[in-house]
Amino acid sequence: MGPALLAAFLFSWSIFHSDLSKREAREGVPVVNMMRGGNIWLPQINPQQLRTKPPLFYWSGLLTSKLFGEVSEITLRIPSVLAGVGTVFLTTFLGMRQFSATIGCLAGLIIATCWRFTYLGSHARIDMLFTFFITLAFVALWELSRGEKKSLKWLAGLAIGLAVMTKGPLGWLFPLLAIFIFSRLHKPFSMPWAYLLALPLAMAGLWLGVGLMAGGEEFSKMIYQETVGRVSGSEAIHIHPKPFYYYIPQIFGGMAPWSLFLPFALWHGKKYQDVPWKFCLIALATLFIFLSLFPGKRGDYLLPLYPMGAVMLAVFFSRAEESLTFPTRIFMGMIMLLALVLGFSALLPELNFDSLSLNSRDRWMAQLLY
Repeated sequence: MGPALLAAFLFSWSIFHSDLSKREAREGVPVVNMMRGGNIWLPQINPQQLRTKPPLFYWSGLLTSKLFGEVSEITLRIPSVLAGVGTVFLTTFLGMRQFSATIGCLAGLIIATCWRFTYLGSHARIDMLFTFFITLAFVALWELSRGEKKSLKWLAGLAIGLAVMTKGPLGWLFPLLAIFIFSRLHKPFSMPWAYLLALPLAMAGLWLGVGLMAGGEEFSKMIYQETVGRVSGSEAIHIHPKPFYYYIPQIFGGMAPWSLFLPFALWHGKKYQDVPWKFCLIALATLFIFLSLFPGKRGDYLLPLYPMGAVMLAVFFSRAEESLTFPTRIFMGMIMLLALVLGFSALLPELNFDSLSLNSRDRWMAQLLY
């Protein structure tokens, strides 16, 4: 529980200090419309324009707003805070189940203090809720792969379905593709594919059916563009085109400061060939490679792989003391120190927080840390 309590503090202490950012406001508009009696099945920016995402995140914002009696910055951010804390807890639990209590706690502390994870844990954005359901699915899939509690097939299918209802087809493709690859590379095991396929499809199908009845042609065009159009790089939607290597620096920036040790963790893990470590590696690599193949890229899309990266880093730190030679540890320490010195020397002399493109809350946090 320690890492989750730390995450609750880190994610919640800053949600009271600013207005919504531009991206947060974009996610808040459909909640306002729902609160005013708009269609709860079709998130809308206005009566003529649909939001291009499924409704689950907006339902969570609507629920907290109903509980507090109004839509506000706080009520829109609470779902991300809760999802972030839940993801830290699940990461801790996964590390404990796969390795040990020590590694689980280390993994929870690592993910709770990754820069981009902490940032999104206090912002009204879809990514954190999506990451929570993806992580929940992987926890259930890991237990199923070990032959534990076959009733978890319902939890795995439900988690995948909720991920789809949060951000679309990636919530279905990513965990199923990863567990399929894992089952082929590792010894075959019984996986309840019917539940993993049918439950998410039934949940998404129900929403699509209601959406088609309520939204008609506009809804069908939106669904087409968000699936076929996004994959093909259609000019009809804004897909943030980036080069194929875009995510390499993004993962190092997003998981900072721990990402400095990620190459060492990957190299170190090859020696042990643990089945749990392979599970985390396959999950991380599947999402990373899968997303790199698409023309549209954003750094926040990598958030669901952070839990797996945190577990792998925790394994590395836990075993480093007994397996790494003294010169190697000195070398790693020098790299870390050099990176910090160069980073601060490059940024701090000319750092002017008022000139940065930050909202008041983020500027307040940066000044406090400075």
